[in-house]
Amino acid sequence: MEPAAYLLTLDGARARIALIGDWTAASLGRAGERLEKDIARCDVAEVDATDLARFDTAGAFALLQAAG
Repeated sequence: MEPAAYLLTLDGARARIALIGDWTAASLGRAGERLEKDIARCDVAEVDATDLARFDTAGAFALLQAAG
């Protein structure tokens, strides 16, 4: 099990998010809350799931919450 993480790349106010690891209830931790704060003032242009391993409804909910 790999902890949930992300890589945020900014180009001005536009953001690209690369999801990494397991975005599941067991490994999510505070990744969703950190993501929400990091993208609060950004226009997310792209979400890359290439390095996303596991994903469940907790991960989906965290992403929806972060998106506002």
